[in-house]
Amino acid sequence: MRAVYFEKFGGIDNLRFSADVEKPVPGDDEVLVRVRATSLNHGDLHLLKGESLILRIMARSMFRSNVKILGLDAAGTIEAVGRNVKSFKAGDNVFGDVGDARLGGLGEYVAANERVFALKPEYMPFTDAGALPVAALTALQGLRDKGGIKNGHKVLVNGASGNVGHMAVQLAKHFGAEVTATCSASKAEFVKSLGADRVIDYKTEDVTKSSLKFDIILDLALSGFFARYKAVLGEKGVYVLVGSVCVSNTFISAPLMFLMSRKGGQKFEFFISKGSRDDLGCVSGFYKDGILKPHIDKIYKIEDAIEAFRYFDEGRARGKVVITVD
Repeated sequence: MRAVYFEKFGGIDNLRFSADVEKPVPGDDEVLVRVRATSLNHGDLHLLKGESLILRIMARSMFRSNVKILGLDAAGTIEAVGRNVKSFKAGDNVFGDVGDARLGGLGEYVAANERVFALKPEYMPFTDAGALPVAALTALQGLRDKGGIKNGHKVLVNGASGNVGHMAVQLAKHFGAEVTATCSASKAEFVKSLGADRVIDYKTEDVTKSSLKFDIILDLALSGFFARYKAVLGEKGVYVLVGSVCVSNTFISAPLMFLMSRKGGQKFEFFISKGSRDDLGCVSGFYKDGILKPHIDKIYKIEDAIEAFRYFDEGRARGKVVITVD
């Protein structure tokens, strides 16, 4: 089968494309999905680069073999099911976050536990279904579950133009929040179009030195040390740092956040999203109602996925970079 993979940790130069990668075989609790679309996430880059020893150890247990096929998102059609699978049948169109199932979305086929998938609605094209899972679940769970978002809350989305950020702005507005967003000046109009009430150019203005106060800070950019945000966090505010275990110099964030959360009313959370069929159902509903739409910056064929990684790594994308496999 066709796939994008790496065998040694490092940069994008270590990525390879081949049309002769072994096709996965589904286990008893797994489904085999013929992938139609996937998208790039920062987790893919962190795993490829192996930015810390701990991350490399974690990554080795995440892949099925030494041929490490990336891809946290997957949308496609079920080709076969394991003997214990109850939720799906061959021919079902599904989408999901396969990060908990040893990745593989950047292959022509992926085998993963049935629990990570949900049925793809007919009204959702495969390109959108491939763009939504990881980013939408991260935004939803970060704001709703970790942040406890409520109508009238003041929310800061740090890194609002990217994968998760552009979805977080949309969801925060849906929940009735006043949204302040940080991004570069070149992406300010894009972020405003998503509904942000205030957009700050992080290159010219340091939001942590402002007089603003927030009930929730969703930090997706990891700009500087997280403790700086304490000054702009409300007395009972929640700071949510997303995906920091993937970055070597912030692995100590978890214990520090725990200690900081023990003092005063402020709360500091350390967070990585989890695959959830129920939450994918919520995402489908938001999508149908026009509340949440993935903005697809560029679409690449799987044969051109290494070029897509280079573009994504440069940080130029507004929203999602999608890879189609058909």
